[in-house]
Amino acid sequence: RAAGVNAAAAEAANAMHAESSDAVDGGDESDKESAAYEELVQKAVEEPLEDIEALRLFELIEDDGFGRPVLLVMGCRVDTWVTAMDRVMLSFVRLMHDVSREPFSVIYFNSNVGWRNQPGFTFFASSYAVLPARYRRNIAALSIVHPGMWVRAMFLLLRPLLSAKFWRKLHYADRLDELWLDDVVQKHAFRPPPEAVLFERSLRADLDQRADELQISGILGGQPIAKFSSSSASASAAAAAAAAEP
Repeated sequence: RAAGVNAAAAEAANAMHAESSDAVDGGDESDKESAAYEELVQKAVEEPLEDIEALRLFELIEDDGFGRPVLLVMGCRVDTWVTAMDRVMLSFVRLMHDVSREPFSVIYFNSNVGWRNQPGFTFFASSYAVLPARYRRNIAALSIVHPGMWVRAMFLLLRPLLSAKFWRKLHYADRLDELWLDDVVQKHAFRPPPEAVLFERSLRADLDQRADELQISGILGGQPIAKFSSSSASASAAAAAAAAEP
């Protein structure tokens, strides 16, 4: 596995060096496609990918509210232990080959993602190496919804390969409403995946319950903390008043 990671990193580094050389020479690398990518496109056109499409991992929205297409990616819908990730890549290329020629956005939903849903570093580094530079140049925003430690760690590993411009395009959203509050996408442009909605409701319920327990037990010097639910806040206040009576 270590050899595979090193090889993928070397490929990505070579791709980054080639892009830098093209830029110095004044060439337009955004339109250049390697032989490996051309082969990938050919496979994406020819191979049946009904099994991958049935996962509903990708959804392409024509307009994000700002005139750009946006690709929705639902991480928890792919089991990387049983799904061939090279076929996932083919599905991605089939969908994005033409779209990537113009500015576009990507929203990745990390909601309810576990170990089995997490591609490794090799997959991302190899993808970086094979995809033409226009994919990175034309991506207007990459938003990660409900980011976890795995996502943040993966971007740290990829940091040597990513430009300063890319980091300005990266956006973490702990809540769904941050997508439209931060002008990543217009609220009316899409319907969030049900897994993301349910995951956020579960998080909110857990936080409400934890806040109740902290307030009732008198943690934080007996000072109440902010509540998500007004009804639970009232109940906690009543309990505290009853406990204070002689």
